[in-house]
Amino acid sequence: MKKKLGMSLLTGVVVLAMLFAMAGPAMAAKDTLRVGWSVPARKWNPHLNTAVMLLGHLEPVYEGLVGEGPKGELLPRLATKWEQTKDSITFTLRDDVVFHDGTKFDANAVKANIADVQSGRYPPNAKKLIAISSVEVIDATHIRFHLNRPAPSLLYTLQRFAGLMVSPAALKSNSVDKVPVGTGPWKLDPKRTISGTKYVYTLNKEYWDPSVQGVAEIEINVLSVEQQFNGFASGELEVAGLHSAFVPRAKAAGYKILSPEGPHEALHIYDRTGKIVPELADPRIRRALSYAIDRKAFARVVLQGNSIPSTQRYLPGSQWHSEEIEDLSYNLKKAKELMAEAGVKGFTFDTYSQDAFFDMMNEPIAGMLKKIGVTMNIKSIPIGQLFVAASSGKYAASIMPLIERHPYDFYQAKLAPDAFMNPFKYEDKEIDALAKKAARMDEKSAAPLWTEMSRLAAERGYLIHIGSVHFAIMVSKRAKNVKGRSFSPYNIFFRGVTVE
Repeated sequence: MKKKLGMSLLTGVVVLAMLFAMAGPAMAAKDTLRVGWSVPARKWNPHLNTAVMLLGHLEPVYEGLVGEGPKGELLPRLATKWEQTKDSITFTLRDDVVFHDGTKFDANAVKANIADVQSGRYPPNAKKLIAISSVEVIDATHIRFHLNRPAPSLLYTLQRFAGLMVSPAALKSNSVDKVPVGTGPWKLDPKRTISGTKYVYTLNKEYWDPSVQGVAEIEINVLSVEQQFNGFASGELEVAGLHSAFVPRAKAAGYKILSPEGPHEALHIYDRTGKIVPELADPRIRRALSYAIDRKAFARVVLQGNSIPSTQRYLPGSQWHSEEIEDLSYNLKKAKELMAEAGVKGFTFDTYSQDAFFDMMNEPIAGMLKKIGVTMNIKSIPIGQLFVAASSGKYAASIMPLIERHPYDFYQAKLAPDAFMNPFKYEDKEIDALAKKAARMDEKSAAPLWTEMSRLAAERGYLIHIGSVHFAIMVSKRAKNVKGRSFSPYNIFFRGVTVE
């Protein structure tokens, strides 16, 4: 009797296995989120990364002390709370977290991670933590960062690359260079991952918050933009990036499209002193450039509607958006009047482009400026040299993305006298005073000052804003609770997503 029962159970298991196999992808995908992406993972140590396109590969496996909401909100994560003063930030840490390799997460682990970033192996991230002069381990669940300067944007920095926590054991052995070892809800499965093609993440059964693990597996497939669209249309993907060229087809098909705020494009005026192009020293000329740009047409025609036109850095809904800003929107008559008032019939300035995407933006803007007698001479530069060119002092202006999320970082990168993208060292004492004062205040009190700084920078024409480019994401009806991630092209939050 026992033998027959055993055979019966075995037969049942085999039959179930056969049914699952016969069901194929549809049944296998029930608890798998399948994603189409354009970029492969490069470096698994987040401390050696700054490319926001790669956040999607890091999101399942890593998390920081500070979490991030869809609009960049500060949320508790590995730290349950924090207190910031002008001299320090003190964190209270979770006491129930382990890394994927079994290493305990505690204050010493945090200290090891900050040391790894500050070691200087990757200067862009090391610089982001320059305000931390020392790290004090109070006890296992409390740690204090001592600050040597104002750090109003440090908590936002800790949400991403420089603040993501890696197992100290993996850092020491350099094993993280091959396989990510974080504390996140999912783990990379190296055996099922095909580098450069497909990345498979499986459930972290030791994760401290099972409520966010809505799917057992995440599968990220690296595909061309056309393959992503076709894969989504055929039902092979639950989530996929949507290139602007395919937006009309996606809308016509009635697909659900997410459009989180993306990088903000602007014509940066570097030569505010008029050193190489004297006309640009006149604020009337810089405002004329703003009036000459038809942002709505640019968004509609060039970006297929996948953009929000704007004459200032922060969009409506942001705590730093200004309602008092001068109307700098398209007005060709006013642009020509300002040129005449300044006694300028026309002039030429050099700018640069590195690929088809920048050509797509530069050429229409050049056509618009031509209508007021301004020639924007576009020169080709090698791929990867955008920021080198911006800081070189060889170019009077260029269209570049604003990737800084917090106004303090915006000031430090674009407006400060020693800013990386202020190669002619132009100094605006009023903006400098606002920034220095705001940097020493709490976030709520500082907000009006940051708003005023942003308004002045736009009205004085240091940056001629064009708008926020949205990198759209298609989401199938099967995928629920999918949220886009601001300032992160095509990235979503995996936490809480389910598949029906």
